Amino acid sequence: AALNTFVLGNAATLMPRDMYCIIVVSLLIIACLCALWKEFVLATFDTVFARAIGYRVLLFEGLLACLLIMLIA
Repeated sequence: AALNTFVLGNAATLMPRDMYCIIVVSLLIIACLCALWKEFVLATFDTVFARAIGYRVLLFEGLLACLLIMLIA
């Protein structure tokens, strides 16, 4: 049971400060996704066209990966 609690966590141990941090990070991720949605979609699904019109595809792919990692962590 101890390993399960360590891996999955326990909601009862969350402090209000932790919840505020989760909310702030989530809102920042949502804002970034909303602001750059068109670029993310273009860089993800049509990299050739994105490069042709001047987008730095590697930058958007890296940023999207970082946002995903922040969301999971």
